[in-house]
Amino acid sequence: MRNLKYLALLGQVGIVMITPILGGILLGRYLVTQLDFWQPIPVVLAVLGVIVGFYNAFRLLMK
Repeated sequence: MRNLKYLALLGQVGIVMITPILGGILLGRYLVTQLDFWQPIPVVLAVLGVIVGFYNAFRLLMK
């Protein structure tokens, strides 16, 4: 039963980390394609998503 608890926590950490990264990439692609925004913005937003993802994962693990 304890192993399932750790497996669920691992799944939560994965979701908490990938959501801001994908959100940043998708928002960046939207800005480039629809609004003719600065070309490297998806990379910048993806890096910001990585930082936010690690912060959220750290907060989740410290609960």
